[in-house]
Amino acid sequence: MKIAAAAALLLLCIGWTVGVDHQTTTQAVASRLQFPLPAVMYRGFGYEHEEALFGPRHPFGGTIAERIHGGVQPGIAVRTWTLCSSEDVELVLSMLPPDLSPFILMVDRGECTFATKVRTAQKLGAVGVIFADNTCRCIDEAIGVCSTFGTFGSLPCEEFGPAIGDDGSGADITIPSFMMKKMDARMVKSRLATGIPVVAEMSWPVPAPDGDIE
Repeated sequence: MKIAAAAALLLLCIGWTVGVDHQTTTQAVASRLQFPLPAVMYRGFGYEHEEALFGPRHPFGGTIAERIHGGVQPGIAVRTWTLCSSEDVELVLSMLPPDLSPFILMVDRGECTFATKVRTAQKLGAVGVIFADNTCRCIDEAIGVCSTFGTFGSLPCEEFGPAIGDDGSGADITIPSFMMKKMDARMVKSRLATGIPVVAEMSWPVPAPDGDIE
């Protein structure tokens, strides 16, 4: 029983959701992910995402809006960037704004736990993390808007988005983190690769009296 429980916890921490009750995702917290810049990326209702089950619980009305760094360098092809190795850490250090201005870090899913990635980003000075999913939702693959093939090879699609679980060490994490869909993350990376600044907005809108989000 102990082995089975440990295995289930590990799957949750790295985003594998076999046997996970998807009603426990934090999408019900009513956070919102938006990209106000460049203007072509703006979507009226924001971007579909999942919020991590660890980190701070932001009050309604809170907003973090900063430029995104990570995953690519201008003029260099998009690469898988999980922030699980010293090489990845060295790469982000070379990208950070010289004026030490706040930034949000984009990090690929895979290779180590979500909490490990966010903790490393936090130590590097990030004010938030956006995970780029490496796996398609089955419905997106079926309608042809997402390809299962990528740097990690051909991964089977998932019926639901991953649960962004804690590995048991997340009590020291003080910045928020969201997971966005694979095809949406590729759109962000394609702009970063051409040197176009991208600003992400992570917010927790105040619910209206009728239960909608303002």
